[in-house]
Amino acid sequence: MTVLMLRMIIGLRIYLRMKVMAIDFGTKRIGLAFTDPTLSFVSKTLTLKVKSEKDAAQKAAEFVFSEDIHKIILGYPLNDDGTKSEMTLKVEDFKVRLEKLVDVEIEYSDERYTSEEAEKYLHQMGKSIKGNKNRIDAISAALILNDYLRDQRE
Repeated sequence: MTVLMLRMIIGLRIYLRMKVMAIDFGTKRIGLAFTDPTLSFVSKTLTLKVKSEKDAAQKAAEFVFSEDIHKIILGYPLNDDGTKSEMTLKVEDFKVRLEKLVDVEIEYSDERYTSEEAEKYLHQMGKSIKGNKNRIDAISAALILNDYLRDQRE
């Protein structure tokens, strides 16, 4: 086997083990979604209660290590007209905190309307929005991650 073939096999193995995590940041909860190692689909979602931006960054970092994450897609909440909101600035601060804790690429993804889409999804499933705030955050993270995966295939 040639050196080039070995490098290709090693590169393929590294690629096949790559996992991506999406984060829907909030001041009380963060939604997380994870890909499978082949980047084919969203394999897991969850919502974490957080006390502060620092707490959110620490909890997200724990999942980066425990899930062997290679890239983070961070929901970027812009206003309808594309301008920044107060929450956009909080997300930017959160990204800075998280970058100090992990050594993986963090990419923003426009998350306009993901919460509304998540609420619509719950409604279609016959679930009440009021009792499912946790699910909305996890579903929003999954929508962010699905958008990323779709863009990678195009």
